Amino acid sequence: MRNIINFFLFSLLAIPMFAQPDTRPTIQVIEIEGALIDAKKEIFLEHFKEAITIYQSIIKKDKTNATAYYEMAKAYEASNKIKEAKLNAKDAFRLDKGNEWFGVYHAEFLIGDGAYQEAADIYGNIIIANPKNKTYYYERAYLLMKVKKYEEAIKIYADLEKIAGIEERSARHKHTIYHLMGKPAKAAEALEELIITFPSESQYYHLLAQYYESEGKSGKAKEIYTRALEMDSEDPVASIALAESMKASGDEAQYLLRLKPLFNRSEVNIDIKVKELYPYISKLPNVKDGVPKALLELSKIMTEVHPDDAKAFAIYADILYYSGNPREALIQYNKTLELDNSVFFVWEQVLLVNEELGQADELLKVSEDAMDLFPSQSFVYYMNGIAHNRKGKFEDAIDVLEDAMMMSGRDNMMKLKIHAALGVSYHGTKNYEDSDKSFDAALAIDNKNITVLNNYSFYLASRGKELEKAKVY
Repeated sequence: MRNIINFFLFSLLAIPMFAQPDTRPTIQVIEIEGALIDAKKEIFLEHFKEAITIYQSIIKKDKTNATAYYEMAKAYEASNKIKEAKLNAKDAFRLDKGNEWFGVYHAEFLIGDGAYQEAADIYGNIIIANPKNKTYYYERAYLLMKVKKYEEAIKIYADLEKIAGIEERSARHKHTIYHLMGKPAKAAEALEELIITFPSESQYYHLLAQYYESEGKSGKAKEIYTRALEMDSEDPVASIALAESMKASGDEAQYLLRLKPLFNRSEVNIDIKVKELYPYISKLPNVKDGVPKALLELSKIMTEVHPDDAKAFAIYADILYYSGNPREALIQYNKTLELDNSVFFVWEQVLLVNEELGQADELLKVSEDAMDLFPSQSFVYYMNGIAHNRKGKFEDAIDVLEDAMMMSGRDNMMKLKIHAALGVSYHGTKNYEDSDKSFDAALAIDNKNITVLNNYSFYLASRGKELEKAKVY
């Protein structure tokens, strides 16, 4: 009896208590997975036609296979069959609206066709399935803006801020939308949110202040710039903006001096500083009292703060020169060349100042150096000829001035100067005929040029017998 009972119990244990589902893949599923792998191999080999054929066979077996539609769409696109690609991309998304890749791919085609609302709706579905991906919020909001659904776009940014907080990108987009909607107060509020969230970031103060300025609210802008300086007392943009009020009142010297904190900061780009000085440099010496002194002070600071920047010394030299201090200007021009000898304008100034100061030896040396660097500049050869004339080396002057003439092209003013210099050179060699011809050629270009008239008259008078001709001029 006991054996019968034991056998019965063993039999019960051998029978499953509950029926277990068969989770093994079906033969069809295995075949489809294998076909997808085969199709991918064809794609890698760029056998797109063969891959498409495989995807079509998969869809015949399983019309709900979104992956096959998606992969086939990409194969069609690679084959430049865009119409077929669009249709299959649409089917892939229709079958699996929670798949972000299918959605994004379909949306790209819609955007290309200008179907912005449909694309925005797709991103709405994508967001539902992927609520933490910020990129999709921005895409949907952008597309809604394209169809002028501004309120809906604002709501998208509100939803985004719930998961990501205030960000520069979303705040600036909200600002733009409110501006387009004609709501300046809300547009300003969007930028104010950035300042509140990032109180130490000066660029957000600048954005808001500049917006107020664009709206004609200079008082509001001034308030924001003042707040910016309270946060950072050396904020260059805010410093310039507040100093502008002094310029507007006509106190240009004080305006410039208010910029000293800006000029003392090495991290402030030198071009910002030069931009502030240039309008005054271009007017020298015809500026208001106090301005030259302020310009000299600021430009000197630039050379101290930017000691390796040739531009700083060039600006300082220009201000010294046009303020009536050519000797000190020459020192600064030479420092400029030590840092960067590639700028022709600086060489030009060095040559002019040496000529103005009557420094013939230095003029000769500098012009020879410049000729090596700028062998096609007629001005350099002209100045070299002037130096030779000053030193009484008239034959050498004639040689180099004739070279200068060949290089002068259609520059009539340069030709005039060279003819006049040749008049001096030929007179120095006692070749009076060619001297007269050279002066006459210069006057043919400008018969009222005072310098040429004076020099020609002087040389004619020095020859005694031709005093009558000198009186004509």
